[in-house]
Amino acid sequence: YVVYTGSGTSVTVTALSAGTTYHVEIYNFNGGPGFETYLTSSTLTGSQLTLAAGIWVGGGADADWGTTANWSDGSVPAAASLVTFYDAIGSGTNINLETGRTNAGLRFSADADTALNFTNNSLTLNGGGIAIDSDAAGDHVMAATLVLGANQSWTNDSTATFTVAGLVSGSG
Repeated sequence: YVVYTGSGTSVTVTALSAGTTYHVEIYNFNGGPGFETYLTSSTLTGSQLTLAAGIWVGGGADADWGTTANWSDGSVPAAASLVTFYDAIGSGTNINLETGRTNAGLRFSADADTALNFTNNSLTLNGGGIAIDSDAAGDHVMAATLVLGANQSWTNDSTATFTVAGLVSGSG
């Protein structure tokens, strides 16, 4: 597939699947539409693995992070996962980190309208940071220890608040 034609130095590709390796090849060409002549002897190539997704669906009997029924694919997100809250909150709004957890980053979707409170133990976030969608209306609280596992960016595009009430540590 051709995803970009032009003279720019970067392109943003959206609607990619989580946990998928995408391969890229860049070609130089001359000619207009339908008359392209591609230089195929010296292309630039690369590949990138998109982060695996973990989406909270709140289907468990409790709001424990480790309850597999609370997650979209029926398993607790792996450390490389970008975790998204939420699709539903039937299991409750006090998210219990019953043990220390590590994930790539934390997202609050447009559906995150009810306040969530993250409690107990710790959550280590790596380079994915924290992002809150502009349509999320919940005032979320991180009362658990937040460990910065890497440099990261936090963005809150919502008018709601995100409060860090617990200890923050790490070198990120």
